[in-house]
Amino acid sequence: MKILLFILLFLFIFSSCSSGKGKFYLGLNNTLKPNEKEQYIIKNTGIINCFEEGKKTIFVKNNKENEILASCELSAVVFNNNNLFFANDKSIYDNNVSPIFSIPFNNNNFTDINNITYYKNSKFIFTKKFEDLTVTLDNKYIFATTSFDRDDSNYEYNSILYWQPEFPNNVEFLSVIENEKETRDIKKYLQKELNNSKYFKVEGLTIIPDNKILFGIREEGDSYKNFEYSFKIILASLIYKDSKYFLKNDFKLIYNFKNTNKYINEKVGISGLAWNKFNDKLFILSSFEHENIIGAYLWTIDLERLYKNNDPILVHDSKNIPLKFNNKAEGITILNNNELFIINDDDRIIKQTKINGIDYFKKPNESIYNILSKSL
Repeated sequence: MKILLFILLFLFIFSSCSSGKGKFYLGLNNTLKPNEKEQYIIKNTGIINCFEEGKKTIFVKNNKENEILASCELSAVVFNNNNLFFANDKSIYDNNVSPIFSIPFNNNNFTDINNITYYKNSKFIFTKKFEDLTVTLDNKYIFATTSFDRDDSNYEYNSILYWQPEFPNNVEFLSVIENEKETRDIKKYLQKELNNSKYFKVEGLTIIPDNKILFGIREEGDSYKNFEYSFKIILASLIYKDSKYFLKNDFKLIYNFKNTNKYINEKVGISGLAWNKFNDKLFILSSFEHENIIGAYLWTIDLERLYKNNDPILVHDSKNIPLKFNNKAEGITILNNNELFIINDDDRIIKQTKINGIDYFKKPNESIYNILSKSL
């Protein structure tokens, strides 16, 4: 009898591996009810030109200025009023461009992908290392966060900006209110929730119901050279007062997902957040970069599971295999109740990508995007 049970168990495992094309995926794929699964397909992959090919910029090293090729490394995207807003995490020293720009996007298509509007407010130019964009639930304000991954007294790398899309020259810095005093030192509040980690990096930002804002932490450690990937989320409250937004002094680490290895092989860190108001769920992008090997995965979770620190749902493709991105997905936004827009920041890694069925290698002035469509 024991031998018969062993044989039946072996056949079950073998059939599971075969149906998974050589890999037996554990975890959510086998435990969730059908209506709890999330399946998406990559409907379209294309290229965005941040600026003209061959554009040069100034790079300062050891107090010496060097002219180099400008790099398009789009790390953030948000959809608002038939426009896609993008953020480049690389500064461009040129009066004709900006790290923040938008392109018209109507009926789920670019109306003119070369019709770029650059936003040249001095605060956009002054601020460095943009990592994510989000929009208020009423679509009236856009927020942009930096990486918070280095110390600087001028808050160049440690700021959150916000503005109304129709008034891009009226840009404000977000502050924390504590004891009726304002401070722009948001970093110290984040750092406190991370046990005063010497080094950390923010790559996710999204606004959720009840005037709350979420920060996605990608990296933690001693320095940018010595860190571990992180999958933590910090929550804080937004206050709207006297026509301005503020953060309340109630920062709290609410999420720490440590079990990614139950579902995927690579170590990943959060690279983007987006709240889906159509189904009241949070989408979490996670990406990896190991010795020039890059890729990404997408997860989703509702607020109840988030607050309970439950595992998120790994998004699968139409064949029920974990959806793995070819590029380093860094930004995500919700287009409608069925479609998502992903922007990829491969840094300076040049990786072969399929564009309309043709192998393509992106140029320094380009970024790759994906449009995802819900399949279940």
